[in-house]
Amino acid sequence: MYTRKFRKEQAHEDGIWCCAWSKFEKENIEIIATGSVDDKIKIWSWQKENLELRHTCEGHHSLDAMIRIWDIESGKPIKTIDASPADAWTVSFSPDGKNIASGSYSGKVNVFNLDTGKKETNFQVDEKGKFTMSISYSPDGKYLACGSIDGFVYIYDLQGNKLLHSFEGHAMPIRSLAFSPNSQVLCTASDDNYIKVFDVQNAKVTGTLSGHGSWVLSVAFSPDNIHFVSSSSDRTVKVWDKEKMKCVHTFYEHQDQVWGVRYNPSATNIVSVSEDRSINIYEVPVTQ
Repeated sequence: MYTRKFRKEQAHEDGIWCCAWSKFEKENIEIIATGSVDDKIKIWSWQKENLELRHTCEGHHSLDAMIRIWDIESGKPIKTIDASPADAWTVSFSPDGKNIASGSYSGKVNVFNLDTGKKETNFQVDEKGKFTMSISYSPDGKYLACGSIDGFVYIYDLQGNKLLHSFEGHAMPIRSLAFSPNSQVLCTASDDNYIKVFDVQNAKVTGTLSGHGSWVLSVAFSPDNIHFVSSSSDRTVKVWDKEKMKCVHTFYEHQDQVWGVRYNPSATNIVSVSEDRSINIYEVPVTQ
């Protein structure tokens, strides 16, 4: 059954723009992290169907061009990486936890070593310096995908250190993109109200999905490798079936645009965060 099982009102002092969900093995609990326009990162524990605030992490000052790393257990800062002169608009951890990639308004993607904080390499997404709005590592660590302000998608081969594919995916900015767990499929979300599904190896569009009534702001795959979730400025959260290429459920639980969505590691729940400052957690059917 699809149902909202929890809602946290006024979770931040301003709109919440991003979220992440992971399992904290040391304490055998699930952790949700949220980031807000109030410049705060909050770390929450989700257990027994209750959301409890563990830490509030402060240090960012608007677009300060800094990448800050915090310890989940203590909530204390570990490292600050200076990504200037370009804004660190979007970031993604490598699957092995050794690197972090950052996209910026200059169109350059920088890859930093987490241990040293030093830049290891960079990719120029486009010679004209088009704004890189979204970025994601593939789960197998082989690829790095970037979405630009002009609707183009770039996929880099990290082993060969070269551009693998470059293609026009959307007519407007790509706000979010996500690889499937098996790294074979890439989903992209755009201001053109569409979601596109790509075959990564062949750089081929296998599906163009409509249904949202406004900008699609976030997209994330389920660990089951079958479903993915999207959120939009139309205030909805939609669950999609990748195999059937259709929406299987829509949640109408927010009062403002929904900036971020993520599945939990067991694919049983989804978290969404919104400009309305709330955090919603939904129960979704488990794929057998």
